[in-house]
Formats: sequence, structure tokens, C-alpha cells
Amino acid sequence: MEARDRKGQSPEGWVTYALRGTDGPVAEIRPSTHRRPGLVDLRYGRRPGELIVSAHGHSSQLPLRTNGVAAVAATMCMPSIPVLDDLFAELRRVLRPAGTLAALVPSRSIRSLTELRIWRPIRRTLAGHPGFRNESACDLLHWLLVAADFAVMVDQRRTFWLPVPDGESAVHVIDGLVESGIWPPDVEPERLGQARQALARFAAPGRALPIPLRLLVARR
Repeated sequence: MEARDRKGQSPEGWVTYALRGTDGPVAEIRPSTHRRPGLVDLRYGRRPGELIVSAHGHSSQLPLRTNGVAAVAATMCMPSIPVLDDLFAELRRVLRPAGTLAALVPSRSIRSLTELRIWRPIRRTLAGHPGFRNESACDLLHWLLVAADFAVMVDQRRTFWLPVPDGESAVHVIDGLVESGIWPPDVEPERLGQARQALARFAAPGRALPIPLRLLVARR
């Protein structure tokens, strides 16, 4: 994702910064490229932002040993996982005692009239779509983490911006919304085509699409 906030930080940088100082291995789980319910892509490294091993797994059976990591970054995957209780149980298993979980999810928050004006014609293309498999992971994630015995320390929202200088970039941006987990994984091709057209009409040099995200950091 090429999105940046007003200070030039990326969503990935936001998560990495939240896990700074982690003493021990770090795993990251993302939406699966296979687009099958419950599947996730996994990266493993010695520190935040570092990749040593990559693998695929299921949210109810992560390919990590018990108490094997000091932190987990769940990046844009929770809304697409059908049964979050299974994932939370796995996170408690693989995290060391007092291990850290950083969860990045789409935010429902539109903070300005400018953002609302940009998004309104694009969101119309999703009217009637059932949305994510687990919408509560966007709206109620703080409560869900507490209910799963995690102590929430940080709950922040931030807007990032994706440049849309022309119609060709609009196509890539819409496709990227699905691939990165900002939009549900099963949006029909017809809707995606309509969204590309809507964003292409907005596209121009210097213009950007606002991407509101939410980051929660919790301890096991």
C-alpha cells in the first residue's frame, strides 16, 4: 500500500512503530492471497518489520509454536475472519506472557466533509453488499479484545492518503482496497468496475483518496 499520512508515515510504519522495543520474535498475519475464509498469510522475523519466513495458515491453527513470539501484528485481516474467537485463542497460545498484539483494521470514521465528498460516489457501488464476514472487527474490536482477555493500551484512528493522479491509477487503487483488506475480499467484479469508474472521475494530478484506519495495541 502506498498510502501515507500527513507526516509521510505508511500504515505499515504505524504498526511497526507501535511494536518498537519488542524483545523477541515478531509475527505478522495478513489477509490471504487465496481469498478463502479463515486463511491468512504469515510473516515471521526477529524484530518488527523484518521478514525471515513466510507461510500460509488458518486463523484457528497458526503455524507458530506455543509461546513462540513476543508480538503479533494482525494487519487488516480480522474483519475477513469468520470466527474471531478461534483466532483470539490462537493468539493467546502463540504469544508469550505479556506479549503484544497490534491490530490494524479499517475505520468507519470519516473526519471531514472533504473525505465524505470523495468517498460518497465510491461507496454507492457497495450498496447492498453484505460487507465483511466479521463487521464487528471494525466497529467493536476494542470490546472484543477485552472480552478475549487482552488489555487494550492504545486505540487510535488515523487517515492515510492514496494518490489518484489519473484513471489508470484509479484502477490500481480500487484493486488495492480489496487486496489489502480495506474492502471485503468477495466484492463482485461488476461493483469493482463501477468503483473504478467512480474514482477515475475524481482522479486528477494532486488528488488522493483518504483511507481511514484504526490501530489497537493490546497485551496478552
